[in-house]
Amino acid sequence: MSLSRDLSETITAEGNGVPSPGEPQPPLGLRPLLDSPRLELLPLKSLEGAASEAPPGATLTVTCSPKKGIDATLRAAETLAARGFRVVPHLAARMVRDEGHLSEIVAAAARMGITDAFIPGGDAKRPAGIYTSSLELLQALDHHGHPFEQLGVAGYPEGHWLLSEAALHDELRAKQRYATYLVTQMCFSGESLVAYLARLETEGVHLPVYAGIAGALDRIKLATIGVKIGIGQSLRFLKHQGGGIGNLFGAGDYEPTELLEEVVSQATTPTRLRGLHIYTFNQVAKTEAWRRELLGRLS
Repeated sequence: MSLSRDLSETITAEGNGVPSPGEPQPPLGLRPLLDSPRLELLPLKSLEGAASEAPPGATLTVTCSPKKGIDATLRAAETLAARGFRVVPHLAARMVRDEGHLSEIVAAAARMGITDAFIPGGDAKRPAGIYTSSLELLQALDHHGHPFEQLGVAGYPEGHWLLSEAALHDELRAKQRYATYLVTQMCFSGESLVAYLARLETEGVHLPVYAGIAGALDRIKLATIGVKIGIGQSLRFLKHQGGGIGNLFGAGDYEPTELLEEVVSQATTPTRLRGLHIYTFNQVAKTEAWRRELLGRLS
């Protein structure tokens, strides 16, 4: 279903969409995107406190970094699963040593009742073992057997620093034999996201998509982290915006409202947008306050 059609159906179902006097209202088509987003957490000391700010039973994804490794991701996942959250560990291919290590990971996930995993290639400069790419680990999981009903892979609306767009699409076409959904890199341009959704259809990639966006965050922290994790292209885009999608280098907190409004208003053809993947950097309280306030305006 297209977002434009979803917008009109939501308005019909929930009222005439007339704003309160003096209060600009966001498009009602935002509601399905905001109802149950995936919240990404970092396996740091602040993780449990951040999780306490998430809605009960929310879907929480846990990242995997070269510094912390997969073991830290799995420990965090176990803690969150025990608290009743739906947990999605990131299992970075370049951090899995060998088939024995993969067996341990699969067994741990099965023991925790985890049925969804995100499989990126990983940021490690040198692979820890025999797997060098997301596709290789997906193939290994398929051969080995696993408890995952859902497997996610990464998409890059604003490009990848090592791979061409053609190579990225070739990989996605190969991965969709094993994967069930796609999560995009963090984006700040609604136009880029909408164009990417259209390109996926053209390129024969038919996976459902979670749009990766930053949550409500302190702008300085977001800019600092963004440089570290490689979202320089998005940051350069924002720096040269005179207005539009929340100038990252302005005052106050960053909020993704304008970005989402842009996606809703520009997506005029059917897309496979399933929902949002929100990069919170463990600032869940701010993101949840923003999300609840915006949902309140939609009610």
